[in-house]
Amino acid sequence: MKAGFSNLDFLKKQLLPTSLTGDVAKSKRFDPLLQALGAGVAGQFEKYCGRKFDYLVGAQDVFGADRIEFLLSRYPVLAPITTVEFKLDEPTGWVVQPQNLPPNGINIPNTLVIRSLDTATGIVTFPDADDCGPWWSQLRFTYTGGYWFETLEPDNPDYPSDPPAGVECLPDSLRLAWLLQCKHIWALNDKLGVDTLKDGDEKSLRFPQEFAVSVEKTLADFVRPNYT
Repeated sequence: MKAGFSNLDFLKKQLLPTSLTGDVAKSKRFDPLLQALGAGVAGQFEKYCGRKFDYLVGAQDVFGADRIEFLLSRYPVLAPITTVEFKLDEPTGWVVQPQNLPPNGINIPNTLVIRSLDTATGIVTFPDADDCGPWWSQLRFTYTGGYWFETLEPDNPDYPSDPPAGVECLPDSLRLAWLLQCKHIWALNDKLGVDTLKDGDEKSLRFPQEFAVSVEKTLADFVRPNYT
């Protein structure tokens, strides 16, 4: 079960006292709350950085086609891009663009073929010519990208799972920043753990406006550039 940037078991062991983590029945009372906390902090990070972090097969991004360079929202990217589709207008709809050039390397007329893909940054570049389309047209990319981390729980039959071939795991610095922010919010809402022990799943969370110490500095390394 994904709980932000880890499975739920990992987050529970970081936030709950050992007196609770050792009691499965009692600790389960906090599962919805902790999952919401972990997912909420991950969402805050994605909003701040302007990108998606978790690994996903079949991710899709849609852009206005009036340019030759596009920055995917979920990277690093596993090459190749699965599908590129172009939509000139609604009646025509999405048209798949062939990405396999003929043996002589000559482009197929009236199609859009990727010139280069920077897998580390998610930048897709088309040939230096006219824009891919007029300002009202769109391009849609289907691809696999993002950082992988364990989402299975210890009681799942396939736990622990192996990362897919070629995927990049979540950076330690980003996971630490996420965990620090989770602890920061937990501490603000639960001084000394007293409220946790008393209230259990009736307790609510409030998200602070500020980040924990050093978290924002770490996030600065993961901000997605804005080329628009």
